[in-house]
Amino acid sequence: MKKVLITLPDHDIATYYISYWSKYIIEEAEKRNILVFRLKRDKANRKSLISFVTKHEPGFIILNGHGDGRSIYGYKDELLVKVGDEGLFKNKIVYTIACDAVKCLGESIVREGGKCFIGYSDKFVFYIDERKSTKPLSDDKAASFFNSTNLIPISIIKGNKTIESVEKAKRAFQKEIIKWRMSKELEAVFIISALLHDLSSLSHLGEDSRFE
Repeated sequence: MKKVLITLPDHDIATYYISYWSKYIIEEAEKRNILVFRLKRDKANRKSLISFVTKHEPGFIILNGHGDGRSIYGYKDELLVKVGDEGLFKNKIVYTIACDAVKCLGESIVREGGKCFIGYSDKFVFYIDERKSTKPLSDDKAASFFNSTNLIPISIIKGNKTIESVEKAKRAFQKEIIKWRMSKELEAVFIISALLHDLSSLSHLGEDSRFE
């Protein structure tokens, strides 16, 4: 059986949004009878991650949270994974929205035997509508960012190869940029800038892989 592990730290506004928007990833996996291990809130910690990966060996790992290039953090910014933990990800596909994660951690994971690492080489930035902050899935501004990046794990779960999945996300970012260029909202110029930033830093490292 295929297995996915996903962390859902949900402890500040950024991880709250990321965790809520992960709903669509989880639903797609469950629809396809893929076993999903959710490490939610205080379970999104280093000890639990190592335990679940070691015991269950999920082929696809999704790490939500903040990052700094050498590390990714979980609940309340507790260290989740760092350079030196590459053995956990051998022969696995890793996707993360964590800022800067591709720079050093992703490169190290792929170099040490990870199938591929997909993430952002700079900060992942997004805009929200504060009036919708209690209902993040109805936030049209956030949707432009999360619908785009979520295409990566959703497409991988559907059986597409990783490079194709990243290309789908890039095309989605481009469509959102065009949409906001036609908008008369005052924030449109800033949203466009953020979308362009995320598009340019989205990266795929390692081999073109399929989730098996």
